[in-house]
Amino acid sequence: MPKTTRDNLLRHQVEGIPVSHLTRTFQDAINLTVQLGLAYIWIDSLCIIQGDAADWATESVTMASVYGGAHLVIAATCGKDGKDGLYPPRNPLQQFDLPLGQSTGSVRVLIKSFEPGAWNHQAWQFGTWTPSSDFDLALHRRAWTFQERLLAKRIVHFSPLEMIWECWTSSSCECGELQHERYRKIFPGAKSKLREAITDSGVQERLQAWDGVIAGYSVRDITYYHDRVQAIAGIALQFGMNKRCATGSGPPEAGLGRYLCGVWEADLPMGLLWYSLLTNAGERYYRGPHRRLRGWTVPTWSWLSVQGDVSHADREGIESPLASITNISYRVSLDNPYGAPVDIPTLTVRCTTVNIDIQDQGDAICGREYSLSHPLLEDTCNLECDVSVLDFPFGKCQVKALRITTRRESDAMNCLIVCQVGSGGTRYERVGIASVANEIFEKSGTEEDIVLA
Repeated sequence: MPKTTRDNLLRHQVEGIPVSHLTRTFQDAINLTVQLGLAYIWIDSLCIIQGDAADWATESVTMASVYGGAHLVIAATCGKDGKDGLYPPRNPLQQFDLPLGQSTGSVRVLIKSFEPGAWNHQAWQFGTWTPSSDFDLALHRRAWTFQERLLAKRIVHFSPLEMIWECWTSSSCECGELQHERYRKIFPGAKSKLREAITDSGVQERLQAWDGVIAGYSVRDITYYHDRVQAIAGIALQFGMNKRCATGSGPPEAGLGRYLCGVWEADLPMGLLWYSLLTNAGERYYRGPHRRLRGWTVPTWSWLSVQGDVSHADREGIESPLASITNISYRVSLDNPYGAPVDIPTLTVRCTTVNIDIQDQGDAICGREYSLSHPLLEDTCNLECDVSVLDFPFGKCQVKALRITTRRESDAMNCLIVCQVGSGGTRYERVGIASVANEIFEKSGTEEDIVLA
Protein backbone atom coordinates (compact mmCIF):
# COMPACT_ATOMS: atom_id res chain seq x y z
CA MET A 1 0.00 0.00 0.00
CA PRO A 2 1.39 3.46 -0.88
CA LYS A 3 2.38 5.44 2.19
CA THR A 4 4.19 8.55 3.30
CA THR A 5 7.39 8.04 5.29
CA ARG A 6 10.23 10.27 6.43
CA ASP A 7 12.23 9.04 3.44
CA ASN A 8 9.69 10.17 0.82
CA LEU A 9 7.98 13.04 2.66
CA LEU A 10 9.86 15.82 0.88
CA ARG A 11 9.30 14.21 -2.52
CA HIS A 12 5.58 13.87 -1.81
CA GLN A 13 5.40 17.52 -0.74
CA VAL A 14 7.39 18.89 -3.70
CA GLU A 15 6.57 16.56 -6.57
CA GLY A 16 3.26 15.17 -5.43
CA ILE A 17 2.16 11.55 -5.68
CA PRO A 18 1.32 10.21 -9.17
CA VAL A 19 -2.21 8.85 -9.12
CA SER A 20 -1.02 5.86 -11.13
CA HIS A 21 1.14 4.83 -8.16
CA LEU A 22 -1.88 4.52 -5.88
CA THR A 23 -4.03 1.49 -5.23
CA ARG A 24 -7.26 1.02 -7.11
CA THR A 25 -9.28 1.94 -4.00
CA PHE A 26 -7.37 5.20 -3.54
CA GLN A 27 -7.78 6.05 -7.23
CA ASP A 28 -11.52 5.41 -7.10
CA ALA A 29 -11.84 7.56 -3.96
CA ILE A 30 -9.94 10.45 -5.54
CA ASN A 31 -12.06 10.26 -8.69
CA LEU A 32 -15.24 10.27 -6.61
CA THR A 33 -14.00 13.30 -4.68
CA VAL A 34 -13.39 15.17 -7.95
CA GLN A 35 -16.81 14.17 -9.31
CA LEU A 36 -18.42 15.58 -6.15
CA GLY A 37 -16.66 18.90 -6.71
CA LEU A 38 -14.59 18.67 -3.53
CA ALA A 39 -11.01 19.93 -3.41
CA TYR A 40 -9.41 17.77 -0.72
CA ILE A 41 -9.28 14.17 0.42
CA TRP A 42 -7.76 12.66 3.57
CA ILE A 43 -6.13 9.23 3.28
CA ASP A 44 -4.52 8.08 6.54
CA SER A 45 -1.50 6.31 5.06
CA LEU A 46 -0.65 9.30 2.86
CA CYS A 47 -1.48 12.13 5.26
CA ILE A 48 0.19 10.66 8.37
CA ILE A 49 3.92 9.90 8.30
CA GLN A 50 4.05 6.15 8.69
CA GLY A 51 6.47 4.74 11.24
CA ASP A 52 7.00 8.13 12.85
CA ALA A 53 6.00 8.06 16.52
CA ALA A 54 6.07 11.84 16.92
CA ASP A 55 3.79 12.50 13.94
CA TRP A 56 1.44 9.72 15.04
CA ALA A 57 1.24 11.20 18.55
CA THR A 58 0.17 14.50 16.97
CA GLU A 59 -2.24 13.15 14.36
CA SER A 60 -3.88 10.29 16.29
CA VAL A 61 -5.57 12.69 18.71
CA THR A 62 -7.20 14.49 15.77
CA MET A 63 -8.71 11.44 14.06
CA ALA A 64 -12.15 12.01 15.56
CA SER A 65 -12.26 15.60 14.31
CA VAL A 66 -10.91 14.60 10.88
CA TYR A 67 -13.67 12.06 10.27
CA GLY A 68 -16.31 13.93 12.25
CA GLY A 69 -15.62 17.14 10.34
CA ALA A 70 -15.42 15.62 6.87
CA HIS A 71 -18.03 16.56 4.27
CA LEU A 72 -18.28 12.87 3.34
CA VAL A 73 -16.53 9.69 4.47
CA ILE A 74 -15.95 7.08 1.77
CA ALA A 75 -15.98 3.48 2.99
CA ALA A 76 -14.74 0.53 0.94
CA THR A 77 -16.80 -1.57 3.31
CA CYS A 78 -16.22 -5.00 1.79
CA GLY A 79 -12.75 -4.40 0.40
CA LYS A 80 -10.13 -6.73 1.89
CA ASP A 81 -7.27 -4.57 0.60
CA GLY A 82 -6.55 -1.65 -1.70
CA LYS A 83 -6.75 -3.80 -4.84
CA ASP A 84 -10.51 -4.29 -4.61
CA GLY A 85 -11.51 -0.68 -5.32
CA LEU A 86 -14.87 0.89 -4.61
CA TYR A 87 -16.73 -0.74 -7.48
CA PRO A 88 -16.44 -4.54 -7.44
CA PRO A 89 -18.23 -6.43 -10.21
CA ARG A 90 -21.85 -7.03 -9.28
CA ASN A 91 -25.07 -8.23 -10.81
CA PRO A 92 -27.14 -5.15 -11.58
CA LEU A 93 -30.69 -4.64 -10.42
CA GLN A 94 -33.17 -5.67 -13.10
CA GLN A 95 -36.19 -3.49 -13.77
CA PHE A 96 -39.59 -4.75 -14.84
CA ASP A 97 -42.98 -3.12 -15.45
CA LEU A 98 -45.71 -5.48 -14.26
CA PRO A 99 -49.30 -4.93 -15.49
CA LEU A 100 -51.97 -4.48 -12.81
CA GLY A 101 -54.37 -7.23 -13.90
CA GLN A 102 -57.53 -5.93 -15.58
CA SER A 103 -56.98 -2.35 -14.43
CA THR A 104 -54.99 0.10 -16.43
CA GLY A 105 -51.41 0.93 -15.64
CA SER A 106 -48.48 -1.03 -14.27
CA VAL A 107 -46.12 -1.13 -11.32
CA ARG A 108 -42.37 -0.89 -11.70
CA VAL A 109 -40.29 -3.34 -9.63
CA LEU A 110 -36.58 -3.84 -9.13
CA ILE A 111 -35.22 -7.37 -8.73
CA LYS A 112 -31.76 -8.16 -7.48
CA SER A 113 -30.01 -11.52 -7.48
CA PHE A 114 -29.89 -13.42 -4.21
CA GLU A 115 -26.42 -14.39 -3.05
CA PRO A 116 -26.52 -16.26 0.29
CA GLY A 117 -24.12 -14.85 2.83
CA ALA A 118 -22.96 -12.04 0.55
CA TRP A 119 -25.04 -9.28 2.03
CA ASN A 120 -27.78 -8.42 4.42
CA HIS A 121 -29.13 -5.25 5.95
CA GLN A 122 -28.92 -6.18 9.62
CA ALA A 123 -25.90 -3.99 10.28
CA TRP A 124 -27.92 -0.99 9.12
CA GLN A 125 -31.47 -1.87 10.17
CA PHE A 126 -31.00 -2.75 13.81
CA GLY A 127 -28.76 0.14 14.76
CA THR A 128 -26.59 -2.18 16.83
CA TRP A 129 -22.85 -1.84 17.13
CA THR A 130 -22.22 -5.48 17.87
CA PRO A 131 -20.33 -7.58 15.31
CA SER A 132 -22.76 -10.47 14.93
CA SER A 133 -24.71 -8.57 12.27
CA ASP A 134 -21.94 -6.95 10.26
CA PHE A 135 -18.74 -8.96 10.42
CA ASP A 136 -19.11 -10.21 6.88
CA LEU A 137 -18.09 -6.61 6.09
CA ALA A 138 -14.29 -6.50 6.12
CA LEU A 139 -14.02 -2.83 7.08
CA HIS A 140 -16.19 -3.35 10.16
CA ARG A 141 -13.64 -5.72 11.66
CA ARG A 142 -11.21 -2.87 12.25
CA ALA A 143 -11.21 -0.92 15.52
CA TRP A 144 -10.40 2.48 14.07
CA THR A 145 -13.31 2.37 11.61
CA PHE A 146 -15.79 1.96 14.48
CA GLN A 147 -15.63 5.60 15.54
CA GLU A 148 -14.93 6.79 12.00
CA ARG A 149 -18.30 5.41 10.92
CA LEU A 150 -20.25 6.61 13.95
CA LEU A 151 -18.76 10.13 14.07
CA ALA A 152 -18.98 10.89 10.35
CA LYS A 153 -21.66 13.40 9.31
CA ARG A 154 -22.25 11.39 6.17
CA ILE A 155 -20.77 8.12 5.03
CA VAL A 156 -21.30 6.10 1.87
CA HIS A 157 -20.48 2.38 1.93
CA PHE A 158 -19.54 0.55 -1.27
CA SER A 159 -20.56 -3.10 -1.08
CA PRO A 160 -20.58 -5.93 -3.64
CA LEU A 161 -24.32 -5.53 -4.28
CA GLU A 162 -25.19 -1.89 -3.64
CA MET A 163 -24.21 1.39 -2.05
CA ILE A 164 -25.39 2.24 1.47
CA TRP A 165 -25.84 5.80 2.71
CA GLU A 166 -25.75 6.77 6.40
CA CYS A 167 -26.09 10.17 8.02
CA TRP A 168 -27.28 11.47 11.38
CA THR A 169 -30.94 11.22 10.41
CA SER A 170 -31.35 8.31 8.01
CA SER A 171 -29.95 5.26 6.23
CA SER A 172 -30.64 4.44 2.59
CA CYS A 173 -29.71 1.78 0.07
CA GLU A 174 -30.14 1.24 -3.64
CA CYS A 175 -32.72 -1.52 -3.29
CA GLY A 176 -34.91 0.66 -1.05
CA GLU A 177 -35.19 -1.72 1.90
CA LEU A 178 -33.56 0.62 4.45
CA GLN A 179 -35.79 3.55 3.62
CA HIS A 180 -38.97 1.49 3.71
CA GLU A 181 -41.41 2.86 6.26
CA ARG A 182 -41.74 -0.40 8.18
CA TYR A 183 -38.02 -0.42 8.96
CA ARG A 184 -37.58 3.28 9.60
CA LYS A 185 -40.19 3.21 12.37
CA ILE A 186 -38.93 0.05 14.09
CA PHE A 187 -35.16 0.11 13.57
CA PRO A 188 -33.11 3.25 14.22
CA GLY A 189 -29.89 3.51 12.27
CA ALA A 190 -26.61 3.12 14.15
CA LYS A 191 -25.73 6.78 13.68
CA SER A 192 -29.22 7.95 14.66
CA LYS A 193 -28.98 5.80 17.77
CA LEU A 194 -25.66 7.40 18.72
CA ARG A 195 -26.98 10.93 18.17
CA GLU A 196 -29.99 10.21 20.37
CA ALA A 197 -27.74 8.80 23.09
CA ILE A 198 -25.52 11.87 23.24
CA THR A 199 -28.12 14.60 22.78
CA ASP A 200 -31.58 13.46 23.89
CA SER A 201 -31.08 11.03 26.76
CA GLY A 202 -30.29 11.08 30.45
CA VAL A 203 -27.34 9.60 32.28
CA GLN A 204 -28.74 6.07 32.62
CA GLU A 205 -29.74 5.93 28.96
CA ARG A 206 -26.28 7.06 27.93
CA LEU A 207 -24.70 4.40 30.12
CA GLN A 208 -26.89 1.76 28.47
CA ALA A 209 -25.77 3.05 25.08
CA TRP A 210 -22.15 2.98 26.24
CA ASP A 211 -22.59 -0.73 27.04
CA GLY A 212 -23.38 -1.16 23.35
CA VAL A 213 -20.21 0.69 22.43
CA ILE A 214 -18.19 -1.68 24.64
CA ALA A 215 -19.69 -4.74 22.95
CA GLY A 216 -19.28 -3.36 19.43
CA TYR A 217 -15.75 -2.05 19.82
CA SER A 218 -14.03 -4.65 22.01
CA VAL A 219 -14.17 -7.48 19.49
CA ARG A 220 -12.55 -5.52 16.66
CA ASP A 221 -9.00 -5.92 15.43
CA ILE A 222 -6.28 -3.32 15.88
CA THR A 223 -2.70 -3.52 14.66
CA TYR A 224 -1.10 -1.81 17.65
CA TYR A 225 -2.88 -2.58 20.91
CA HIS A 226 -1.63 0.61 22.57
CA ASP A 227 -3.91 2.49 20.14
CA ARG A 228 -7.06 0.89 21.60
CA VAL A 229 -7.75 3.79 23.96
CA GLN A 230 -7.24 6.47 21.32
CA ALA A 231 -9.29 4.66 18.68
CA ILE A 232 -12.44 5.13 20.78
CA ALA A 233 -11.57 8.52 22.31
CA GLY A 234 -13.73 10.47 19.86
CA ILE A 235 -16.88 8.56 20.79
CA ALA A 236 -16.02 8.92 24.49
CA LEU A 237 -15.74 12.68 23.99
CA GLN A 238 -19.24 12.77 22.51
CA PHE A 239 -20.69 10.73 25.36
CA GLY A 240 -18.88 12.83 27.94
CA MET A 241 -20.47 16.05 26.67
CA ASN A 242 -23.76 16.70 28.41
CA LYS A 243 -26.72 17.07 26.10
CA ARG A 244 -26.95 20.84 26.36
CA CYS A 245 -23.28 21.23 25.49
CA ALA A 246 -23.68 18.82 22.57
CA THR A 247 -26.57 20.79 21.09
CA GLY A 248 -25.42 24.23 22.15
CA SER A 249 -28.82 24.86 23.72
CA GLY A 250 -27.83 25.90 27.22
CA PRO A 251 -25.42 25.68 30.14
CA PRO A 252 -23.85 22.36 31.18
CA GLU A 253 -25.87 19.73 33.01
CA ALA A 254 -24.66 16.94 35.25
CA GLY A 255 -23.16 14.24 33.06
CA LEU A 256 -21.13 11.07 33.25
CA GLY A 257 -18.23 12.58 35.17
CA ARG A 258 -14.64 11.85 34.33
CA TYR A 259 -13.77 9.37 31.62
CA LEU A 260 -11.58 6.69 33.18
CA CYS A 261 -10.14 4.56 30.39
CA GLY A 262 -13.44 3.14 29.12
CA VAL A 263 -15.31 3.51 32.43
CA TRP A 264 -17.35 6.54 33.53
CA GLU A 265 -16.99 8.04 37.00
CA ALA A 266 -20.78 8.37 37.34
CA ASP A 267 -21.08 4.62 36.70
CA LEU A 268 -18.84 3.51 39.56
CA PRO A 269 -18.82 0.97 41.07
CA MET A 270 -21.32 -0.67 38.67
CA GLY A 271 -19.15 0.17 35.67
CA LEU A 272 -16.60 -2.35 36.93
CA LEU A 273 -19.02 -5.23 36.28
CA TRP A 274 -17.94 -6.05 32.73
CA TYR A 275 -16.96 -9.54 31.68
CA SER A 276 -15.21 -11.35 28.84
CA LEU A 277 -17.38 -13.39 26.49
CA LEU A 278 -15.14 -16.43 26.46
CA THR A 279 -17.83 -19.03 25.79
CA ASN A 280 -19.43 -16.99 23.00
CA ALA A 281 -16.23 -16.48 21.06
CA GLY A 282 -16.97 -19.27 18.61
CA GLU A 283 -20.42 -17.86 17.84
CA ARG A 284 -19.14 -14.43 16.86
CA TYR A 285 -16.14 -13.13 14.99
CA TYR A 286 -13.34 -15.04 16.78
CA ARG A 287 -9.77 -13.74 16.62
CA GLY A 288 -8.07 -15.90 19.21
CA PRO A 289 -8.02 -16.33 22.99
CA HIS A 290 -8.71 -13.45 25.36
CA ARG A 291 -5.55 -12.13 26.95
CA ARG A 292 -4.62 -9.20 29.17
CA LEU A 293 -2.48 -6.58 27.49
CA ARG A 294 0.61 -5.75 29.51
CA GLY A 295 3.30 -3.13 29.19
CA TRP A 296 1.09 -0.06 28.99
CA THR A 297 -0.83 2.24 31.32
CA VAL A 298 -4.35 0.78 31.08
CA PRO A 299 -5.46 -0.64 34.48
CA THR A 300 -6.83 -4.15 34.86
CA TRP A 301 -10.17 -2.78 36.10
CA SER A 302 -10.77 -1.32 32.63
CA TRP A 303 -12.24 -3.54 29.91
CA LEU A 304 -9.73 -1.95 27.53
CA SER A 305 -7.00 -3.97 29.26
CA VAL A 306 -8.36 -7.18 27.69
CA GLN A 307 -8.00 -8.16 24.07
CA GLY A 308 -11.20 -9.91 23.13
CA ASP A 309 -14.97 -9.74 23.11
CA VAL A 310 -16.29 -7.93 26.23
CA SER A 311 -19.76 -7.05 27.50
CA HIS A 312 -21.21 -5.27 30.52
CA ALA A 313 -23.34 -7.17 33.02
CA ASP A 314 -27.08 -6.88 32.46
CA ARG A 315 -28.08 -3.69 34.24
CA GLU A 316 -31.57 -5.05 34.82
CA GLY A 317 -30.05 -7.58 37.21
CA ILE A 318 -27.95 -5.07 39.15
CA GLU A 319 -29.48 -3.52 42.23
CA SER A 320 -28.10 -1.56 45.17
CA PRO A 321 -24.36 -0.84 45.25
CA LEU A 322 -22.65 -2.22 48.35
CA ALA A 323 -19.24 -0.73 47.60
CA SER A 324 -18.01 2.83 47.23
CA ILE A 325 -15.07 4.46 45.50
CA THR A 326 -13.12 6.48 48.06
CA ASN A 327 -10.24 7.59 45.85
CA ILE A 328 -9.42 7.84 42.15
CA SER A 329 -5.84 8.36 41.02
CA TYR A 330 -5.99 9.10 37.29
CA ARG A 331 -3.67 11.35 35.28
CA VAL A 332 -3.96 12.14 31.58
CA SER A 333 -2.33 14.58 29.22
CA LEU A 334 -4.07 17.95 29.11
CA ASP A 335 -3.82 17.79 25.33
CA ASN A 336 -5.58 14.42 25.18
CA PRO A 337 -7.95 13.96 28.15
CA TYR A 338 -9.75 11.01 26.53
CA GLY A 339 -6.53 9.22 25.60
CA ALA A 340 -4.43 6.74 27.52
CA PRO A 341 -3.43 7.75 31.08
CA VAL A 342 0.17 8.81 31.62
CA ASP A 343 0.68 6.17 34.32
CA ILE A 344 -1.33 3.21 35.65
CA PRO A 345 -4.43 4.60 37.41
CA THR A 346 -5.80 3.21 40.65
CA LEU A 347 -9.23 3.01 42.26
CA THR A 348 -9.67 2.60 45.99
CA VAL A 349 -12.77 0.49 46.63
CA ARG A 350 -14.29 0.36 50.10
CA CYS A 351 -16.27 -2.85 50.41
CA THR A 352 -16.73 -6.15 52.22
CA THR A 353 -14.20 -8.76 51.13
CA VAL A 354 -13.49 -12.44 51.71
CA ASN A 355 -10.40 -14.46 50.91
CA ILE A 356 -11.27 -17.05 48.30
CA ASP A 357 -9.48 -19.76 46.29
CA ILE A 358 -9.33 -20.26 42.53
CA GLN A 359 -9.47 -23.80 41.17
CA ASP A 360 -8.45 -24.85 37.67
CA GLN A 361 -11.20 -27.05 36.23
CA GLY A 362 -9.31 -27.99 33.08
CA ASP A 363 -9.68 -27.29 29.38
CA ALA A 364 -12.70 -25.40 28.09
CA ILE A 365 -13.88 -24.46 24.59
CA CYS A 366 -11.77 -21.30 24.51
CA GLY A 367 -8.98 -21.71 27.06
CA ARG A 368 -9.41 -23.09 30.56
CA GLU A 369 -12.29 -23.10 33.02
CA TYR A 370 -11.90 -21.80 36.59
CA SER A 371 -14.07 -21.88 39.69
CA LEU A 372 -14.04 -20.35 43.18
CA SER A 373 -14.09 -22.20 46.47
CA HIS A 374 -14.51 -21.17 50.11
CA PRO A 375 -14.97 -23.22 53.31
CA LEU A 376 -18.50 -21.83 53.76
CA LEU A 377 -19.55 -22.67 50.19
CA GLU A 378 -21.19 -26.06 49.79
CA ASP A 379 -20.05 -26.16 46.19
CA THR A 380 -17.71 -24.18 43.97
CA CYS A 381 -19.05 -21.22 42.00
CA ASN A 382 -18.11 -20.23 38.48
CA LEU A 383 -15.46 -17.58 37.86
CA GLU A 384 -16.09 -15.39 34.80
CA CYS A 385 -12.42 -14.97 34.07
CA ASP A 386 -11.12 -11.97 32.11
CA VAL A 387 -8.67 -14.07 30.08
CA SER A 388 -8.74 -17.48 28.48
CA VAL A 389 -5.80 -18.74 30.57
CA LEU A 390 -4.75 -17.06 33.83
CA ASP A 391 -1.27 -15.59 33.55
CA PHE A 392 -0.27 -15.53 37.23
CA PRO A 393 0.38 -18.23 39.90
CA PHE A 394 -3.04 -17.94 41.55
CA GLY A 395 -2.23 -20.75 43.97
CA LYS A 396 0.50 -18.59 45.51
CA CYS A 397 -1.25 -15.21 45.51
CA GLN A 398 -3.85 -13.84 47.86
CA VAL A 399 -7.20 -13.76 46.05
CA LYS A 400 -10.21 -11.83 47.30
CA ALA A 401 -13.87 -11.51 46.35
CA LEU A 402 -15.11 -7.91 46.57
CA ARG A 403 -18.85 -7.49 47.19
CA ILE A 404 -19.95 -4.78 44.71
CA THR A 405 -23.75 -4.92 44.30
CA THR A 406 -26.77 -7.03 45.09
CA ARG A 407 -28.47 -9.06 42.37
CA ARG A 408 -32.17 -8.78 41.64
CA GLU A 409 -34.23 -11.62 43.12
CA SER A 410 -31.12 -13.45 44.29
CA ASP A 411 -29.12 -13.89 47.49
CA ALA A 412 -25.92 -13.94 45.44
CA MET A 413 -23.75 -10.83 45.15
CA ASN A 414 -22.12 -9.32 42.06
CA CYS A 415 -18.44 -9.54 42.98
CA LEU A 416 -15.06 -8.58 41.59
CA ILE A 417 -12.36 -11.22 41.96
CA VAL A 418 -8.93 -9.70 42.46
CA CYS A 419 -5.43 -10.94 43.23
CA GLN A 420 -2.65 -9.32 45.18
CA VAL A 421 0.22 -7.80 43.20
CA GLY A 422 3.44 -9.22 44.62
CA SER A 423 3.92 -10.89 47.97
CA GLY A 424 2.61 -8.60 50.67
CA GLY A 425 1.76 -5.90 48.13
CA THR A 426 -0.86 -3.25 48.78
CA ARG A 427 -2.33 -3.27 45.29
CA TYR A 428 -4.61 -5.74 43.60
CA GLU A 429 -5.35 -6.59 39.97
CA ARG A 430 -8.63 -7.73 38.57
CA VAL A 431 -9.09 -11.42 37.66
CA GLY A 432 -12.77 -11.50 36.71
CA ILE A 433 -16.29 -11.36 38.14
CA ALA A 434 -18.49 -13.90 39.91
CA SER A 435 -21.82 -14.35 41.67
CA VAL A 436 -21.03 -15.33 45.25
CA ALA A 437 -23.48 -16.21 48.01
CA ASN A 438 -23.98 -13.35 50.46
CA GLU A 439 -23.74 -15.78 53.37
CA ILE A 440 -19.96 -15.97 53.25
CA PHE A 441 -19.66 -12.17 53.36
CA GLU A 442 -22.01 -11.95 56.34
CA LYS A 443 -20.19 -14.68 58.26
CA SER A 444 -16.56 -14.12 57.35
CA GLY A 445 -16.33 -10.84 55.47
CA THR A 446 -14.06 -7.92 56.34
CA GLU A 447 -14.71 -4.26 55.57
CA GLU A 448 -11.59 -2.80 53.99
CA ASP A 449 -10.16 -0.50 51.33
CA ILE A 450 -8.79 -2.27 48.26
CA VAL A 451 -6.52 -0.43 45.82
CA LEU A 452 -7.14 -1.69 42.28
CA ALA A 453 -4.54 -1.12 39.57
